Amino acid sequence: MRTVEYPMETAQRIDRQMKSVLLVEDDPRISSLLGATLSCSFVVEFASSMEEALALLSGGREFDLVLSDHGLPGGSGVELLAHLRLRSPKTRRVMLTGERDPAVFTSAREECDVHGLLEKPCDASVVLTTCEEVLDAYDIERAQEVRVAELAFTRTALVSLNELLESRLSEREGSLSGLQRYALDLAAATNADEIGRLTERALSGLLGGRRVRIELEAREHIHSDDSMSHDLVDAEGRLHGVLTIHRRDPADTLDAGEQAQVMAVSSTLSVALGNEARRVERDRAQQSAILALARLAEKRDDDTGQHLERVSHYSRLLAEGLRRRKLHPELITDAWIEDLVRSAPLHDIGKVAIPDSILKKPGPLTSAEREVMKTHTTIGAATLQAAHVEGDARGFLEMGRDIALNHHERWDGEGYPSGIAAEEIPLAARILSLADVYDALTTRRPYKEAWTHAEATAWISERGGTQFDPDLVAVFCAQASDFDSVRGKLADRDTSAEIG
Repeated sequence: MRTVEYPMETAQRIDRQMKSVLLVEDDPRISSLLGATLSCSFVVEFASSMEEALALLSGGREFDLVLSDHGLPGGSGVELLAHLRLRSPKTRRVMLTGERDPAVFTSAREECDVHGLLEKPCDASVVLTTCEEVLDAYDIERAQEVRVAELAFTRTALVSLNELLESRLSEREGSLSGLQRYALDLAAATNADEIGRLTERALSGLLGGRRVRIELEAREHIHSDDSMSHDLVDAEGRLHGVLTIHRRDPADTLDAGEQAQVMAVSSTLSVALGNEARRVERDRAQQSAILALARLAEKRDDDTGQHLERVSHYSRLLAEGLRRRKLHPELITDAWIEDLVRSAPLHDIGKVAIPDSILKKPGPLTSAEREVMKTHTTIGAATLQAAHVEGDARGFLEMGRDIALNHHERWDGEGYPSGIAAEEIPLAARILSLADVYDALTTRRPYKEAWTHAEATAWISERGGTQFDPDLVAVFCAQASDFDSVRGKLADRDTSAEIG
């Protein structure tokens, strides 16, 4: 048994991802080649026999994925993975085999319920991609489970908040309208700072104009003769800050009704801050799941690993450049730019429905094949529209839908699928179109070499007013060095190798 030594950059990436793979392979040559390739994305440990693998597993070790050859000393991959399925069902299972017996494949699927099945000989990068896809799919499942649990908790918290407000409001009829307005304002708040400001204003009014301060970063309240403080702790015991009421004079105290108001508002505020924290966590989990889906779509195409990250960065540069020029000021806000960056990776999600015979065709497409390829725009838009209708996602899914549908439209109306032109094309799609084309030109593909940054810049600069929005071309040319810098920092890595 051994582990792989990693370069510093790889080690840092592994530390962030915390994914572990047990590779069970008795051929030292294949084991070494697979280990070197898999170490780009995972922490890899090795076993060369059934006995070694079982010793590792029975010793309390847990792995995210076990990749096993079928033919092993002391047993078979089917026996090992079937045992693993019973012992640790959450561990992902992938089998690599040179057998051609259909019974082996049947056993792998029925007895082991494998998540991936690969035949030798095969490319090491295919093994890496399969492992990444299997674990990406598992992450999506876990993110969805977390999201369902969080939504259930949010519903419960809202019911509790309602009950709390009803019980507290009955204690002092004169404060009813003030607390009702506060509850309505609180429901419309979009972040923790806004929740704090609304509470300060509402509670100050309820307490006869006393000065109220909410410190969201404070870890504990400090006793003072001229103030009264309350820790803001939610139902899970998490401290979100401190609410402080300043006395009007040294003898100032709160009567029973005012104390009830403070407790009602303090409890409501704690619930609201807890819900906001969970919303932020849920949005992050949701974005991770959506990005994982986008990566699955990308892996079916010839695009390379950092394409989605580069296009997102290029889109941000273009949007911020437009804002600096005071173009589209009513549209381009901080929130709009963040939605753009989050939705940019979804532009080609419709390619999951395009047949491999067309998507991976090494030569030119026929007219009929081109028409099929064009449908990735409408398929992607329909998929994201359905997700938007069925879920509670915010604006980035709507923007993702518009981008998926329109990122192949042209300023002069010669694009597809609708042939719309100029301002008819949503701004987000116009931005993504230029960002995507720049990345396609400067990235090596199976059918072409990468263009230089200078060649791509010259080509794009000639197409303002025809293929691209002229304002965007002007922004691009003015910030060309920034694009070149992002391109260099997010260049693709090559993990191709062959095993067999």
